[in-house]
Amino acid sequence: YISTRTHALTLLAFIGTDARSHDSIYPRLSALHTDKNITERLLIAEISTAPDSSSWKPSTARDTVKWIRSWSPAATISPAFIKLGIPSSPFFILADREGQQIYRGSSIGIAVDSIRQHLNI
Repeated sequence: YISTRTHALTLLAFIGTDARSHDSIYPRLSALHTDKNITERLLIAEISTAPDSSSWKPSTARDTVKWIRSWSPAATISPAFIKLGIPSSPFFILADREGQQIYRGSSIGIAVDSIRQHLNI
């Protein structure tokens, strides 16, 4: 269970198992997660869109990330996420404390810029 009310902003990051995608996304998420001006005000939740847990677990085995990570059966078409209308992976949703979506899209760069803008950093 993830609540947007615990932090000023929540970033839902729907990410597949493509290593090239990880190479461009994880450094950006790590930078956010270790920035002291951001850490206390941003909740990062990564949701894997891997087709099954057996392909997700090996893709994350060597990672040392500290944010919330999850895999969901049926990924973006699961009952838990279908209402969010995730068109593809990677996909990012940035929401404020009230759950209002600030950014929806496939660009980690725009998501990071939106975070910095909304936190006045």
